[in-house]
Amino acid sequence: MSEAPPGPPRTAPDLPPSHYALGLQIMGHIHLIPLTTFIQIPQIKEGLRRQFPLADVRLKNILHVPPRTRNYFLIGRAFDYLLRWEVKRLNPSASESEWIAEKAPERLSGREHRLAEDVVRTAKAAQTTFLKSGKFSESIGTSLMQLARLDSVFRESRFLPGIGHSEEAADLKDLRDLLKLARGCPHFRARGQHPVVLNPPLGVGNLLADADMIINQTLIDVKTTKTVDWENTYYQLTAYCLLRWGRELWIKMKGTTRGEIRDRLALCPRVRFLAAYYARFGEWLQVAAPKPTRDFFEIAAWFLREAQKVGARANL
Repeated sequence: MSEAPPGPPRTAPDLPPSHYALGLQIMGHIHLIPLTTFIQIPQIKEGLRRQFPLADVRLKNILHVPPRTRNYFLIGRAFDYLLRWEVKRLNPSASESEWIAEKAPERLSGREHRLAEDVVRTAKAAQTTFLKSGKFSESIGTSLMQLARLDSVFRESRFLPGIGHSEEAADLKDLRDLLKLARGCPHFRARGQHPVVLNPPLGVGNLLADADMIINQTLIDVKTTKTVDWENTYYQLTAYCLLRWGRELWIKMKGTTRGEIRDRLALCPRVRFLAAYYARFGEWLQVAAPKPTRDFFEIAAWFLREAQKVGARANL
């Protein structure tokens, strides 16, 4: 590990409140680092393993929906959108952050800008239709795939080919089958009065971290991979938890009024559990979230400081 975990910070770290704000500068000098990349850095991975022993879970590991094409990452992003739409349909009061794809038009110009605006406008209409009917259609599937392509403008600063064109029928069938399997999972409907938050903003500094949802005090990440890698998933979820507490600390120290603090914290409520939904397996794995002890806050401070160092090097 490059640095021993420090004590709890006495002042708020110089971190912006959300990776979406950082996205405004993605074409400038700010370099965003995906959380999944950051936690693969050897000293970060080793630090997480030392502090959080791998939680034991039981895996059935039965692949119910094998991929139909090689468009793995596009299907994954498209299904993230689709499942969030489904959760919103089941829980109409769920709060929803701005889509990553909605940031694409302002980063583009000319024909690409117009295409991106059309994609977002069409997808908004598709979401409204889906929320009312719950029915998956070719047009809805196409909108989801187009949103997935637009995500790359934000995430990788590139305009993918295929935007504004039709999508492969096999990919749309893949999305339909994944949705059908997900509807057999009982965990996407809220119980009691706990808030449902879609795409909670967890990124800080240069870290791009977008968990999929919080339901029933459970922070959930959706995996559409064709294999189950519980170790990487567990440490990704643990990192989300560290970032969530880091954001709470930042909000409390930087907030100007109680109302502002309350409103910001509502977008990333506290969680008691961490869960992964492996969409192709229909498998839900859940463990207890780390408890916010003094040691936990020291680890969170170390994690944020290391993220700032990596971000500073990336922007040199």
